[in-house]
Amino acid sequence: SDKDMNVVGYSLLLSVLEYQTAVMRQDFETAKQVHAYVLHVCVTDSSLVSLYMYMYMYAFTINMKAVLL
Repeated sequence: SDKDMNVVGYSLLLSVLEYQTAVMRQDFETAKQVHAYVLHVCVTDSSLVSLYMYMYMYAFTINMKAVLL
């Protein structure tokens, strides 16, 4: 079984990747648009995955602001 073989599944949320890419390119307009989309998803879909995705993006933003300053 997967558990016996230590196989772990994960999903990569495209919107998080798009956001990170935009911030790294300093394309803050695109980052703002993606952020608005993710916020909308979090409000309409109250799942823990959505909340985690939003919290991760927020933490990434805080870290990148420190790097870019």
